[in-house]
Amino acid sequence: MAEIRTTQVEESKEMAELWDAFAVLAFEIKKALADGFQPATDIPTVLLNSFNNVISAVDGVQKIPAEVKENLPEFIMANAVGAGKVTKAVLK
Repeated sequence: MAEIRTTQVEESKEMAELWDAFAVLAFEIKKALADGFQPATDIPTVLLNSFNNVISAVDGVQKIPAEVKENLPEFIMANAVGAGKVTKAVLK
């Protein structure tokens, strides 16, 4: 087995909130699909449980371009960590 190392990644609050919101949304969609998708009950539930997070996170998106300019490699690694959060939420 390969040796595992821990890597620390710095990410902005805005980037973390955006990926966290996507993870919650993905998890809520997965829950809605678990018993067969019923639009009349599942859509309101998904929206109520996740959409406030998405709206709040999107509000800070305008700050992200500055993060890209400051440190592109950190930005890319932060996105990889964020994508991992969404994957983990779906695989729960």
